[in-house]
Amino acid sequence: MSQSTSGWRSVFSAPAVYRFAQRTIGSDHVRKQLVGTFVRANPGDRVLDIGCGTGDLVDLLPPVDYLGFDPSDQYIDAAVERYGNRGEFRVGGVQDVTVDTGTFDLCIAKGVLHHLDDDFAGRLIALAFDALRPGGRLVTIDPTITVGQSPIARRLAMNDRGQNVREPDAYASLAAAAFDDVDLTVRHDLLRVPYSHALLVCTK
Repeated sequence: MSQSTSGWRSVFSAPAVYRFAQRTIGSDHVRKQLVGTFVRANPGDRVLDIGCGTGDLVDLLPPVDYLGFDPSDQYIDAAVERYGNRGEFRVGGVQDVTVDTGTFDLCIAKGVLHHLDDDFAGRLIALAFDALRPGGRLVTIDPTITVGQSPIARRLAMNDRGQNVREPDAYASLAAAAFDDVDLTVRHDLLRVPYSHALLVCTK
């Protein structure tokens, strides 16, 4: 793994600060677009949320069989407090969490891959592939560096806590190591501030 949590970035380890900052820049809209346009969960689906943070995606999902995990025990405590009656939450990272093979309809990794080096990102993608049923989908979204993007968007991406912000094709190449069907979308309009996102929809 590779992320910076020192200096001013350390404040985001507190769930309340993290959620406030996310709302301020418009992450509610990002989540709605992610879930409504790309995830498209159906009632009863089994959903694995990798790096679930404080569990905010639960609010936007229909009634599903939900399992979320995150390495931050503070984030998981906050998720359990708010959504514990709507899903299961576990503390752990991609290196130490095991899930049932071939039993999930959807895997989600919102803002996770750019926190992981290539080795751990590959483990996440392999975990998702193994967890999914045939026809199941992994959906990811991360900041990205693109040609011609806003200088502000580039600066924000390069100063993210995650130390592995990649170009769009680099994210897609990671997924293609496990998935034959990888659909890449780049969006520059999801936040209130200039920002660029790479979204992957990977079908097993």
